[in-house]
Amino acid sequence: MKYTVEIVTNKGEGETAYKTGLSRKTAVATARAETQNANNRVYITWYRSTDGQRGYLNRDGNHAITGEAW
Repeated sequence: MKYTVEIVTNKGEGETAYKTGLSRKTAVATARAETQNANNRVYITWYRSTDGQRGYLNRDGNHAITGEAW
């Protein structure tokens, strides 16, 4: 499974940047680094190609259909 870190700047009112094709470990490290800026909202999304399922990896470590900002 591959992960994407979605970084929304200016508390959700700015631009959105994506870092794609990451491993879980790299995605979590990237999300933690990006949350150092209090103005960023950071989400980790995932896609499973075997069944087309999409969702979020939340801060509590759970994969879910609904996402929470890191």
